[in-house]
Amino acid sequence: MRILLDECVDPRSKQYFDPRHYVSHVREEGWLGTKNGQLVALADPRFEVLFTKDSNMAFQTSLKGLRLCVTYTRAHPQSLLEYRAVVQRFEELCDALPAGEYVDLDDGAG
Repeated sequence: MRILLDECVDPRSKQYFDPRHYVSHVREEGWLGTKNGQLVALADPRFEVLFTKDSNMAFQTSLKGLRLCVTYTRAHPQSLLEYRAVVQRFEELCDALPAGEYVDLDDGAG
């Protein structure tokens, strides 16, 4: 699975993802400062998942017709260690993530 970490996500959290995934950060892609709608458009052909802490994105950007799934957490981890539980929840759900939908990692609902 190809996963893009949003700008608001600590790039060091990559260490908590299963090594079978390819994980990149918007900084590595050269997309820092990119607005949500444009970021989704850029990510859709190259990634299967956008991992973010921006729960408002679901109200701002439509995923209709896209294959990209956007996962988000309302927990807003601040420290690197706080990401461990969020990424663990992601890993529990990753095989069933629906294309073109938002998934709240805090409750598993799309």
